[in-house]
Amino acid sequence: MIKLYTKEEKKELVFKAVTDIAAGIPVRLLDASGSAHAVCIGDLREYGWAEKICTRSSMYWHYTGPNSVIVGDQVVKSGEYTEEIDMDWS
Repeated sequence: MIKLYTKEEKKELVFKAVTDIAAGIPVRLLDASGSAHAVCIGDLREYGWAEKICTRSSMYWHYTGPNSVIVGDQVVKSGEYTEEIDMDWS
Protein backbone atom coordinates (compact mmCIF):
# COMPACT_ATOMS: atom_id res chain seq x y z
CA MET A 1 0.00 0.00 0.00
CA ILE A 2 1.29 3.44 -0.92
CA LYS A 3 1.65 5.92 1.94
CA LEU A 4 -0.11 9.20 1.18
CA TYR A 5 1.42 12.10 3.09
CA THR A 6 -0.54 14.91 4.70
CA LYS A 7 0.25 18.46 3.59
CA GLU A 8 2.38 18.93 6.69
CA GLU A 9 4.30 15.67 6.16
CA LYS A 10 4.87 16.50 2.49
CA LYS A 11 6.10 19.99 3.39
CA GLU A 12 8.62 18.43 5.81
CA LEU A 13 9.79 15.93 3.16
CA VAL A 14 10.30 18.68 0.58
CA PHE A 15 12.17 20.84 3.11
CA LYS A 16 14.47 17.90 3.95
CA ALA A 17 15.07 17.24 0.25
CA VAL A 18 15.92 20.91 -0.36
CA THR A 19 18.25 20.94 2.65
CA ASP A 20 19.99 17.77 1.42
CA ILE A 21 20.31 19.12 -2.14
CA ALA A 22 21.83 22.35 -0.80
CA ALA A 23 24.31 20.26 1.21
CA GLY A 24 25.32 18.30 -1.88
CA ILE A 25 23.59 15.08 -0.86
CA PRO A 26 22.05 13.36 -3.92
CA VAL A 27 18.26 13.24 -3.69
CA ARG A 28 16.04 10.99 -5.82
CA LEU A 29 12.95 12.79 -7.17
CA LEU A 30 9.93 11.65 -9.14
CA ASP A 31 9.59 13.05 -12.64
CA ALA A 32 6.23 14.68 -11.87
CA SER A 33 4.64 18.03 -11.05
CA GLY A 34 3.39 16.81 -7.69
CA SER A 35 2.60 13.72 -5.68
CA ALA A 36 1.06 12.85 -2.32
CA HIS A 37 3.47 9.94 -1.84
CA ALA A 38 6.93 11.25 -2.83
CA VAL A 39 9.03 14.35 -3.47
CA CYS A 40 8.93 15.43 -7.14
CA ILE A 41 11.02 17.72 -9.27
CA GLY A 42 7.88 19.87 -9.52
CA ASP A 43 8.05 20.49 -5.77
CA LEU A 44 11.27 22.45 -6.38
CA ARG A 45 9.39 25.14 -8.35
CA GLU A 46 8.46 26.74 -5.03
CA TYR A 47 12.20 27.36 -4.48
CA GLY A 48 12.87 28.54 -8.04
CA TRP A 49 14.94 25.42 -8.76
CA ALA A 50 12.76 23.83 -11.47
CA GLU A 51 10.76 24.97 -14.45
CA LYS A 52 8.27 22.77 -16.29
CA ILE A 53 8.54 23.02 -20.05
CA CYS A 54 5.70 21.80 -22.26
CA THR A 55 5.77 21.63 -26.04
CA ARG A 56 3.08 20.50 -28.45
CA SER A 57 4.17 16.88 -28.06
CA SER A 58 6.35 16.62 -24.95
CA MET A 59 7.18 17.73 -21.43
CA TYR A 60 10.46 18.08 -19.53
CA TRP A 61 12.06 20.05 -16.70
CA HIS A 62 14.84 22.63 -16.50
CA TYR A 63 16.64 22.19 -13.19
CA THR A 64 18.56 25.13 -11.65
CA GLY A 65 19.21 24.00 -8.07
CA PRO A 66 22.66 24.28 -6.49
CA ASN A 67 23.68 20.61 -6.79
CA SER A 68 22.76 17.52 -8.80
CA VAL A 69 19.55 15.55 -8.26
CA ILE A 70 18.42 12.16 -9.53
CA VAL A 71 15.19 12.18 -11.55
CA GLY A 72 14.18 8.65 -12.42
CA ASP A 73 17.49 7.12 -13.46
CA GLN A 74 18.98 10.38 -14.75
CA VAL A 75 21.48 12.49 -12.81
CA VAL A 76 20.55 16.11 -13.53
CA LYS A 77 23.08 18.85 -12.83
CA SER A 78 22.23 22.50 -12.33
CA GLY A 79 21.33 24.09 -15.65
CA GLU A 80 20.48 20.78 -17.30
CA TYR A 81 17.18 19.39 -18.55
CA THR A 82 15.46 16.14 -17.69
CA GLU A 83 14.76 13.62 -20.39
CA GLU A 84 11.92 14.68 -22.66
CA ILE A 85 8.70 12.69 -22.24
CA ASP A 86 6.35 12.28 -25.20
CA MET A 87 2.90 13.57 -24.32
CA ASP A 88 -0.48 13.28 -26.01
CA TRP A 89 -2.35 16.40 -24.92
CA SER A 90 -5.50 15.52 -26.86
